[in-house]
Amino acid sequence: MIIKLLILFLVIAALFYFPQYLPRLFRFLGARTGQAGRLGKELLTGAEVPDSVLAEIETGTGKILLDKALANHPELPSPDQADEVKKLGARLAAKATRQQLPFRFIIIDDPAPNACAIPGGSILISQPLIELCSCENELAGVLAHEIQHIDRRHALNTLAKNFAAKRLLNIAGPMLRKAAETLEVHIDRGYHQDQEFEADIEGARLAKRAGFDPAGLANLLEKLRMLEPLENSLRIEELPYFSTHPPIQERVRRLRKLA
Repeated sequence: MIIKLLILFLVIAALFYFPQYLPRLFRFLGARTGQAGRLGKELLTGAEVPDSVLAEIETGTGKILLDKALANHPELPSPDQADEVKKLGARLAAKATRQQLPFRFIIIDDPAPNACAIPGGSILISQPLIELCSCENELAGVLAHEIQHIDRRHALNTLAKNFAAKRLLNIAGPMLRKAAETLEVHIDRGYHQDQEFEADIEGARLAKRAGFDPAGLANLLEKLRMLEPLENSLRIEELPYFSTHPPIQERVRRLRKLA
């Protein structure tokens, strides 16, 4: 009761002694209330809303994570191959749902077959993984899979579950770096199996909308599954990129069922 009376007293005092600050105060409270409302709607429905709070967080954390990723695995100066990847990626991104994102496709210096979707629209892919693809449909299948991790907001949904709404509203400075750390751990450990399956299925649909063979990813996975063990008896599913995904056989089965 005493606290309520104190708050009432401060409000009345502000009305009389600090009227010039009231518009700024109301704008601040209105902005915070609006942020909370938009965030609440996103968390409840899973759908992106105009002036999305999560999208704003995604943009900021994406820049942090991209800089860190490129510091460890720099972009390769291979103009011809980079142009091919960018053209395929642009065709796919043009059919993605989240058209407000500036999708980028970057070939990185990584000796292992690898690919990564950075929140905010950056897709990183290594040269060895590109070389495993024998045609553009297979490469499109890989890129479409990564695009769908962003398009379906897999990392953001995980972030939202790990952070209280009131903490997410503070989208600058230390909190943004903390969000980036959380997303980095999530990406390093790999997406959940249901998210990987969803990226497979929605990636195949995206490839078809962009004019590619939707069976491209399934063909690549099936080809890899039939390969002889690699050097030192290393299997494809033991490579870093494929080890964080569900079993190849089950992925192929689901993709073939979709077709």
